Amino acid sequence: RERFGEVQARAAELRAEALVAEAEAASASGIADEKRYAQVLRLYEDALLYRPHDPNLNDRASRAAIQCKQLTKAVEYAETALEHSPEVAQHHVTMALVHRARGNKGHAIKSLEQALELDRNQEEARKLLASLRRTAGPGA
Repeated sequence: RERFGEVQARAAELRAEALVAEAEAASASGIADEKRYAQVLRLYEDALLYRPHDPNLNDRASRAAIQCKQLTKAVEYAETALEHSPEVAQHHVTMALVHRARGNKGHAIKSLEQALELDRNQEEARKLLASLRRTAGPGA
């Protein structure tokens, strides 16, 4: 029984890896439309069945959900990523993207500031923060 459990666990991990690889290949295909992002999100969600607490996988799923305008899912996945790895700047950037998509510029700016506190060299955070501050007006 113990060996069977090990085999099942390994099979699940291999399936998750295959789903992630398929999602990444679909993302890199060069076609950037809502239908493609929905396909990518579905693949990440399938992989999350095997690795529900994987912060990087949740982060990727959140970004895909943003692209296909499924913001409730995007929030859920971003929060899970942050819950399991709050020290990763990238996850704060993803949460900022969620906030921006929901129209919450102030929250987005705070998330980006947190990302930059964790990693001053986080280029995506720098660019997005500068953009949000320009459009938010004085005092942001």
